[in-house]
Amino acid sequence: MTSNAHDPPRPASSELQGLGILLVEDSWHVGKAIKFLLRILGADVAGPAATTAEADRLVAERTPDVAIVDINLSVLLLTSFPSATKPPPNSSEN
Repeated sequence: MTSNAHDPPRPASSELQGLGILLVEDSWHVGKAIKFLLRILGADVAGPAATTAEADRLVAERTPDVAIVDINLSVLLLTSFPSATKPPPNSSEN
């Protein structure tokens, strides 16, 4: 049997194994669906956060490796988290 793009990911998939992801999405259904799929792929998902206050609380608990942010909320987040656009202190980009 072959696989195609319409097949759901296998539960044992580990493409994102251990990656910490902050999910910021104000639509409950969309956020839950994205979180479900990311967890199947092995990610450690914080959220979904529907507001910048919720995102701030989640970041304070644990700094994510990456964030997936609803485009309509991204401007609010960038003004709330200006440090999120800077590389970490041990990065070679400093």
